[in-house]
Amino acid sequence: MKRGTTYEANNSGLASCRGSWPQLVGNFDAREAAESIDPTETWKIATINSGTKKRNTEQTLKLKLENGKLTGTMTGRSEVNGNVRHFEWSIAGAHLKGTNISFSLSHPPVLGNGSDVPSRYEGGVSRDAMKGKSK
Repeated sequence: MKRGTTYEANNSGLASCRGSWPQLVGNFDAREAAESIDPTETWKIATINSGTKKRNTEQTLKLKLENGKLTGTMTGRSEVNGNVRHFEWSIAGAHLKGTNISFSLSHPPVLGNGSDVPSRYEGGVSRDAMKGKSK
């Protein structure tokens, strides 16, 4: 089984994450679950590596819901052994049903060259918070 990372995000600036998945983190108001959530916003996401317990650099997730289609990008920077990379990746396979949100993205490996690394994000979203897991 592949290890993953939990994440929490908000659209007011600061985000935090801890631990590793297997379960979705979060409590969402039942009224929000019955309503249609529009996640169109700029979200700040921070994760903690489940293996090293080290906090990764904050990333920015921009989402847009238009005509029932969810699109977006994730941007940020990574630093490994003094080498800094800035990135912008488009999300793919995005789905929003009620307060459940999921999307995928692929990105180049952090170290060296090689095949793109796929990631999948799944979780819940409310008006001002997003919580879930990545793997």
